[in-house]
Amino acid sequence: NAMTVGTCKDCAIVGTNLFVCGNFTSVVIGLDSASPTTIAQTQGFARFNLATNTWFACGTGLAASGDGHRIVPSTFSADILYVIGLFVGNGSGSVVCNGIMRYTISTDTFTGFGTGCSAGGTVECLLQDPAGVGTNFFFGGSFASFNGVLTVNMGYWNGATATLIAGATGASGGTGAVNDLLIYDLSVSP
Repeated sequence: NAMTVGTCKDCAIVGTNLFVCGNFTSVVIGLDSASPTTIAQTQGFARFNLATNTWFACGTGLAASGDGHRIVPSTFSADILYVIGLFVGNGSGSVVCNGIMRYTISTDTFTGFGTGCSAGGTVECLLQDPAGVGTNFFFGGSFASFNGVLTVNMGYWNGATATLIAGATGASGGTGAVNDLLIYDLSVSP
């Protein structure tokens, strides 16, 4: 009997762990007891072990007022998750990256994608490039730039730098935020 203090927006199961993200300040257990316990550093991102029935922090959680919108499991490694949304980094401040971070389960650590999206922006969708090597992504959301490069709500990350996708439009020239991505192989006939 536990709950998040706020809203849970997404979850993913990896092995015996359930990962949750959202706009919550903490996870509280023992709600029906006289003295409930708050799990430290669970702001916006936490883990529940299904085998032991125990809640844990993921690293130091997201920075204060962090709002994890989605958890994206890696298609190349069962040890990696990507957390996207509206936040400025991890809870300790050791990783400053707007809207997107990589979480490595085995080391319980976060890493950024450069500086992430422009301040106040949000990453809403992330799709690993199936032709890439595990570090290449298409991303979308509501932002003007990514890692200092003009990307207008949609771009491509090659593992080190961001680029604008040719023909992409956004707030300054088109339809606004990008909320989902799909790769369609035109060489395959129906």
